[in-house]
Amino acid sequence: MDKSVHNHIVRPHENLGTIARAEHTTATELQADNPWALPAVHAGEELTFYRASMIREIYAFDQIDVQFLTNRYNGRDREYVSKMRYILNNLQ
Repeated sequence: MDKSVHNHIVRPHENLGTIARAEHTTATELQADNPWALPAVHAGEELTFYRASMIREIYAFDQIDVQFLTNRYNGRDREYVSKMRYILNNLQ
């Protein structure tokens, strides 16, 4: 992950979206690092920013049980809960 500060000099007809794509960052990141650049940037201005990166992050897990599966995938079959319990008991 690149944590260094980068610079970009705005060229004619560029906006935050095109700069973000070219520099591998986001328009939100450009706005946060250059609040003076809102609502628009102009040719010749210098923007500073950090490159954006994707990281894997898990916020929470839903509790997965027979009732969850029934409600989520097959709520119409009244026998589904007992069928799933039977399958899960035989797998263990």
